Amino acid sequence: MPIATEYHWPYYEVLFVTCVQDTHLFVRDRPGYMKRLWYLLILLPIAALVVAVVMSSYRPEPKRGAIVSLTPNVTEILFELGLADSLVGISTYCDYPSGAKDIQCIGDVGNPNIEMLLSLEPKLIIATNMHNEDVAERIRNAKIKLINLKIDSFQELYDAIELIGKETDTAGEAVKLIARLKGDLEVARLRFEKIPNSERPRVFVEIWDDPLQTVGGPSFINEIITCAGGVNVAGQIDDGYPRVNPEMVVQWDPDVILMGHGFDGKDAKSQFASRIGWSKIKAVRDGRIIDDIDSNWLLRPGPRLVDGVKALAERLHPNYPKNSAGETSP
Repeated sequence: MPIATEYHWPYYEVLFVTCVQDTHLFVRDRPGYMKRLWYLLILLPIAALVVAVVMSSYRPEPKRGAIVSLTPNVTEILFELGLADSLVGISTYCDYPSGAKDIQCIGDVGNPNIEMLLSLEPKLIIATNMHNEDVAERIRNAKIKLINLKIDSFQELYDAIELIGKETDTAGEAVKLIARLKGDLEVARLRFEKIPNSERPRVFVEIWDDPLQTVGGPSFINEIITCAGGVNVAGQIDDGYPRVNPEMVVQWDPDVILMGHGFDGKDAKSQFASRIGWSKIKAVRDGRIIDDIDSNWLLRPGPRLVDGVKALAERLHPNYPKNSAGETSP
């Protein structure tokens, strides 16, 4: 036998019942008929309004489907947007933040384990610069939404964050993240805007050594160098990541060499000095070779590129005083 419990009527139901009970009094109490009629006409709309307000205040939480990230910068963006719990799969190089290590790895963007990927039953897969059409076709055939991003500039990074926010019901968080990145990068840019290019350190970025590869004008790394108060010696090249002849670097004679890779523990200066003509380069002679900044801050177009700008600014302008936040400021 069910146990009887006391039922507490909501306020708007009490109003309604009160009004209904009063209708019986109309018949029994003729002298107060008009007064009670007005009372009923006033209370019924109020009761309806209360019900409408209560019902409209209910908003179910948006359902976020399972997501697979095939590139490290996308994984970092998803974590920043609070979507760690929605991530069911990541790529081999998704090593940040630490929570990413607990998520199933399904290979890299160029050659993911497609069977494992599909077994995770994601609703959304996000990649950057995916060129494997066979993988893309299998994903589409499985009726899974695939977003293939291109991020080669600060603006394209902002656009990517905005798109991810819209697709994952985190548009508000995306707006905040974009505003934070823009604000931090603008502060860095303004810090050095009064320094003419002729007085800025000239930087050569070595992305890879064999074949020799650097960064050109249409690259977010070129923007990082500018924000940090430097000049990219290859900035006039209309290619994001061009291969260059070693003799060109000798002709450019950069003040600073920024490393995007390592030499397996070998001394960078001695490695450069052993190249034909490179011992004459100012950066090699002066030992201004930057190889101790986390390459992921500089080469990964994601939320941490602000850290790359700040670290590079300190290395390019070591003699400038620090501001109140401990950052280099002219």
